Amino acid sequence: MDRRPALQLSDDEVDAFLREHGVGVLSLAADGDAYGLPISYGYDGDDRLICLQFADAPWSRKRDFVTTTRTASFTVFELRDDLRATSVVAQGPLSPADDDEVPDALSALADNAVFTALDESGVPIEEADLRLFWLKPRTLTGRRFDPFGD
Repeated sequence: MDRRPALQLSDDEVDAFLREHGVGVLSLAADGDAYGLPISYGYDGDDRLICLQFADAPWSRKRDFVTTTRTASFTVFELRDDLRATSVVAQGPLSPADDDEVPDALSALADNAVFTALDESGVPIEEADLRLFWLKPRTLTGRRFDPFGD
């Protein structure tokens, strides 16, 4: 079987893909250890920022890893039944949303976030520490894979 290389997505295609989805995998690191977690996100396409809302328990690993990660990696992907796939990878620093940024962060989340589990941290949501972060991509790339080369 001939294999075609992955096709690079344009900036407009990357933006559209991120607006159409609402869940990805955030990868953090500490002292050579990696920590990846599925997480819902919002996308501010105007500024190309990704908003993440953490619901942390006091014992949360996210809490520790977010403070030690210099460059986070965030991947959103789709694998279709016909084995065609699309992925977008963002890499950059995480920073807490400032008070004046909260309305924009909540708006981004409202646009496309998919909250899969409100008690993901193992505690009721009303007891969790809710924190908003921006992932400010230094790189934001997308690829389309077509194993059949149609």
